[in-house]
Amino acid sequence: MAESTVGLIEKYALEEGIDIEIIPSMSFIDAMYNYLGFDPADGFRLLDAFTMDKVNLNDQANIIVTQVYDRYIASNVKLALMEYYQDDQEVWIVSGAGVKGLERKTRLALYDLDSQDNEFDHLTSVYIPKSDARSDQGRRYKSLEDIIKGLEEDELEESLRMLDEKLLKAGLELSKTTKDFYGDILNRMVGICKKAEEDLDLDFDLMLEDLSNLIYALVLISKLGSKDGYFDLDELANMAYFSHFNHE
Repeated sequence: MAESTVGLIEKYALEEGIDIEIIPSMSFIDAMYNYLGFDPADGFRLLDAFTMDKVNLNDQANIIVTQVYDRYIASNVKLALMEYYQDDQEVWIVSGAGVKGLERKTRLALYDLDSQDNEFDHLTSVYIPKSDARSDQGRRYKSLEDIIKGLEEDELEESLRMLDEKLLKAGLELSKTTKDFYGDILNRMVGICKKAEEDLDLDFDLMLEDLSNLIYALVLISKLGSKDGYFDLDELANMAYFSHFNHE
């Protein structure tokens, strides 16, 4: 497990017609469970330091990143993790798990992962525990899914009212020609786009706030579509992908 060389040997052996035998043995992952004291049933992901990506991370699962065998790789892993986790996220440097006399583990903050005081070798992995309720742990930013989950059906009208207040405060009157939620939300999105265009040359931070309102309006219309059984945010994203990248 977690050895890409095994897969490469299998691939080349098959191409060359060479018979190979793989003898199973205890994985270092089993040793990691025991050494770190967590249950993989609580959620677990195994990632390779060379191929890990933000989309593979999940603060509701225990994460083990393998092949962190020097400080350069540790630095790259730190930067990749910082795109998802907060800088103070608790992490562990673990080496020699399951090897008697070589086991060691160090608890530290993510920003210290590549510190000169830390040691790395070919048996080193990084462990990120499942997030708890502490404010300095877990994801750096909330996701669109978090917003959608937080919206109850009776909050749609209140959410629209909050958007109205922001737009009216910016001097943008909204027409009342539409009579349904879908039209109302789309109308607000047009207003937000107009405001973003005006703010672009004036204040970049204001434009970012406008864009966040635009995304929020998109989440609202996705929530409404999901409630009515028409579409959800994933379907919209899928349509956007194939509209722009599928040219066949």
